[in-house]
This record gives sequence, structure tokens and C-alpha cells, in this order.
Amino acid sequence: MARSTARVAAMQLVYENLMGGSGDDTLCQLIAFTPEGDDQHYIDRTVAGIKEHAEELDQLIAKYSPSRGLERIARVDLCILRVALYEMQHSDDTPESVVINEAVELAKRFSEPSSVRFINGVLGAVSRGENPEDKVVEPVRVKQQVRIEKVDRIVLDDEKNKSTEETPEA
Repeated sequence: MARSTARVAAMQLVYENLMGGSGDDTLCQLIAFTPEGDDQHYIDRTVAGIKEHAEELDQLIAKYSPSRGLERIARVDLCILRVALYEMQHSDDTPESVVINEAVELAKRFSEPSSVRFINGVLGAVSRGENPEDKVVEPVRVKQQVRIEKVDRIVLDDEKNKSTEETPEA
């Protein structure tokens, strides 16, 4: 079985645990996943590691997503981020670029289109080691719509002043 399939199972178990489930018999009965080779070891290690480092992972997520608090992040997105960040921070098995790509694929499969960009942005910033506090946020400029109507005559202030100055007095 491919590691990406095991990663899907791990993310689903993390989601189940987050929602209050135990995950005891989920793999075989609900997810329809039969682990092969070291898949079970990967899943067990990842789920246990995420439980152990949940606070640290959530602090990282909060740090790199200042516009969204943890309570505003969809639960499935939070689980995808936790799995990816756990692998990036505590496992040397998979290159970070692969972890980020797999997380994006999970978001495409299990979440909304806007979440794909969000997850990619958070993981990319963590990977590059950016410091969110150092970023300068540029104000967003809103385009204004201008409606032009028919104009009969345009008078500039200078022309108006000239015309009054040049008129002979009677």
C-alpha cells in the first residue's frame, strides 16, 4: 500500500479522535483500509505523535495563520495541517515538498477549494521558516466603479477665471 493511502487513514483517525471517537476499530470497519508492510507502524506512530504534540502543532498553526484562529479553521483542515506539520517537524521519512503536496491533495479530496490555498500557504511558510510577525501587510485597494455620463461642456477652473478676467466692463 502506498504511503499516501496510509496518510489518508492517519488523517481520518486524527479527525475521528478530534471529534471524540476512539479509533479502535475504525481502520478495518469504517475506513475500509487494510494496512500492509509498515503502513500500520506509520499510522500508529503518526496518530500517537500528533496526540503527544497536539499543543505544539496547534501553536504552529496559530502562528502561521494569524488571520484565522484555530476555532475558525475547519476541523478537517486542522487535521490535515496536524498530520503534515507532524511529519515536517518530527519525521525525516518524507521530504517536506512531498508532505506539502500530499496535504494539498488531501485538502482537494476532503475539503473546500479555498482550504487548498490556505493549507498550502501555511505549510509553505513553515517550510521556508518565515516569521509571520515580520510581514508587512499591505492594505487592500478596492477598485471603484466610475460611471461616465454624457457631458455637454467641460469648464476648467482656470478657463472660468480667464473668461471673467477678459470680459470688458461696460
